[in-house]
Amino acid sequence: MPPSPKVHISLSLIYLIIVSQSMATHSQVPEAASRIGKDHIKSDANQDVLKPRSHVGTSYRRVHDIFEATATEPVITININNTVRGGDDLVRLQSTTPPRKFIVPCQISAAGGEGDVEVTLSSGGDRLGFSTSADAVTTNTTIDIKLQKDGSASPVSFYVVGNKVSDDTDDAKINVVDKATKVNLLKKECTVFSFTSPTMELTPGGAYSTHPTIIQGSPKTLYSPDTVAMKMAATVKIVPNTLSLQSNVLRLLRLGIVQNGFARTVTIKYTPAIVWDNPAVNPNVKAGLFISVYPSYQSSVTVPDKAVSDAVTPADEPFMYRTSPLGLDGKPIVDKKTKNPIESGLVTLDLPTTSEDSPVVAYSPTILTIRAVDPEGHEVGTLSYVLTEITLKTKFEDWCTIADTQGSVKGQTEWLKHDGWSLDISSANNVPQIATIGGEKKEIPVEDGKTANELLAASPVIHPAHDGPQDHVIAYPATL
Repeated sequence: MPPSPKVHISLSLIYLIIVSQSMATHSQVPEAASRIGKDHIKSDANQDVLKPRSHVGTSYRRVHDIFEATATEPVITININNTVRGGDDLVRLQSTTPPRKFIVPCQISAAGGEGDVEVTLSSGGDRLGFSTSADAVTTNTTIDIKLQKDGSASPVSFYVVGNKVSDDTDDAKINVVDKATKVNLLKKECTVFSFTSPTMELTPGGAYSTHPTIIQGSPKTLYSPDTVAMKMAATVKIVPNTLSLQSNVLRLLRLGIVQNGFARTVTIKYTPAIVWDNPAVNPNVKAGLFISVYPSYQSSVTVPDKAVSDAVTPADEPFMYRTSPLGLDGKPIVDKKTKNPIESGLVTLDLPTTSEDSPVVAYSPTILTIRAVDPEGHEVGTLSYVLTEITLKTKFEDWCTIADTQGSVKGQTEWLKHDGWSLDISSANNVPQIATIGGEKKEIPVEDGKTANELLAASPVIHPAHDGPQDHVIAYPATL
């Protein structure tokens, strides 16, 4: 029995619906394929991995109105500072004083894909410079790198430096583009950080005066300040200010004070004094007796420009000792790990660093104690040259400085702000004399030389040359 007309019409409608849906599905394939390299998702390793939402990584060819997959783009991974931790995706802005590039090692690898791929790396806004060489003497705005089909086991190394500081966290991008297809495979986010608002404050201390003392068992005269000659304090802020100081990159950085010393001159003056023999014992000692002596002995020691400080730190740079600051409770701030007061020359970036300096001079109170001889050659007493004046002229420059203590740029420093101070004082001056803020400041720091403040008290006393003919007369019974 033939089907009824109503049933025949229903089957035709069903057939038309099926055909229409099939055509609609085929017509959407090119649109999906055109989205390759545009849509992206975020991975757990802070990678901006570009993936289509459908037909992942696939290109298409048309065969009788049917689109077939022909190739797959690789998935690219970049590790900044050679670590997968997203919090370490930090690049330090290159410094101007001294000119230094803080080179950050990176690794790139490809997974998947139909074969090896050559990619071009670039940075939006030119915040980053790239190099394939570890010394990064020359950097470029782009570099080309060839990646193996599956290079996750042996990633390729490259290096970046910071050219322009970030305005916000993760606003610097490493763009990875397939050189052949021009498809953007990855946008790796990172941050170029630097420092701002550095301070270098100087506060003069007490006045200088002479003090008798004993050094290494020998009597000395010490020319030193009553307290300290100069107090120092330095602070700095990091930009962008949204960064965490607990990241593995920033926690290795330290704030310290480096001091340069310029042209230190110390002058020591000795003048003659005599103790005459007792006339009752030595008949040559009598009225009208005189001896001729040198009017004075004087030495002058000049120290050339050099880096001077109180301590050698793990940063391989001379940093000043730090006096531990007081907290709100009036007690010294302690190290969070050791629970001991912070006394080293370097502190984390969230703390101020302080130090102090007290250049001193110490020499024997007398030199050249000899028997005095009259014009006839008779010994008539004991002649000594006694210390009568010490002059100290010196200049210093203190720098608020950043150092990397353990990272890939260990020992490299960045000098942020400086101020100078000087001493031009004499022990013969009765007016109280203190250090003076200001004076010569050199824009390029001194980074070599001795790494400890020169304590002249520890220097051997060398008999100085006399400063004139032997024409000074001492007559009995006068003494000087």
